[in-house]
Amino acid sequence: MNQTSDRKIDNRARPEYLRLVCEEPFRIFFPAGVLLGVVGVSLWVLFYLGVGIPYPNVAHARLMIEGFMASFIFGFLGTAGSRITSAPHFSLSEVAAIFTLDLLAAGAHTGGAHRLGDICFAICLFFFARSLAKRFRQRKDSPPPNFVLVALGLVSGLAGATLLAFSEAAQYSWAYQFGGALLNECFVLLPVLGVAPFFIARLLDLPMAELPESRAFPWDGCDRRRSPG
Repeated sequence: MNQTSDRKIDNRARPEYLRLVCEEPFRIFFPAGVLLGVVGVSLWVLFYLGVGIPYPNVAHARLMIEGFMASFIFGFLGTAGSRITSAPHFSLSEVAAIFTLDLLAAGAHTGGAHRLGDICFAICLFFFARSLAKRFRQRKDSPPPNFVLVALGLVSGLAGATLLAFSEAAQYSWAYQFGGALLNECFVLLPVLGVAPFFIARLLDLPMAELPESRAFPWDGCDRRRSPG
């Protein structure tokens, strides 16, 4: 009887947990990001201990950006994006696809298959950006104007990973260097700059201008208020 009851409780808990993961993807992306960050740092430790792994300069960089930082970006935007726009949360298939591709990219980089890792990450970013764009079209409220930097960051990451994947054989070429700058700098810094004012204001409980829920952008609303009638 006890085993049967435990199974019934477990069967009820699984759908509830999956629902929470869809509503709040940070529940799986944040722990994965921490784990991938530890792996990225451990590569240097293993190398200097003489384990026999190749010099991990590229693998470390990719794991920290496409694994560690990307997981936190996916987790935060996947959770906050739907809430800010009052749109439906991510579906289970969307979360599973993004999470799986992110792990595949990290695994490929850990094994030294950097071109495959960059391709997997570019596809992952494409699916994530597509999911956010879908929520943007379904929005009941518009995000703050500075969130345009988030979109630019995702586009930069997608372009950077693509350039790196197709110029892997020539690491000193212009395409490789430019792709690295887009991925390592723009992909991380632009979303941080985009969400920082909103996040810091909420974190410190600072006063924020309250606007009525509307699909129109704030400046559109201002223009309408200024127009006669």
